[in-house]
Amino acid sequence: MSQENVEIVRRMYDAYKRGDFESALAHFHPSVEWSEPLDNPGARTRHGRKGVERALVTWTGAFEDYRYELRELIDNGDDMVLLGAWQTGRGKGSGVEVSEENFCVFTLREGKIVRQQMFRHRAEALEGAGLSE
Repeated sequence: MSQENVEIVRRMYDAYKRGDFESALAHFHPSVEWSEPLDNPGARTRHGRKGVERALVTWTGAFEDYRYELRELIDNGDDMVLLGAWQTGRGKGSGVEVSEENFCVFTLREGKIVRQQMFRHRAEALEGAGLSE
């Protein structure tokens, strides 16, 4: 089951990357919980697919030329997948260039993502997934 979960996260990411947001959102459970990094200004947890959609619009909408490059997917047993990525863009209001790592821990049940938690640092994400370096 765990490799299947890695593939579910990969398919969700691939759909998102090609701009097929409907297909990407279909990989999330209707009552999914989406948590932003705790150090993000105004960090919050959103609920449901609409919450995921609003989080993505808010997160990526602050940038021009936003890019998100998948770097790694780590299987953590039957229900968890850690995604490591690199994000870049330029702030719409400030023009400041941003280039940083980004990590997400996905919890899956019955083929759907039920929880997603974002982290800015790999060590925090590994800890959140119950892994160590």
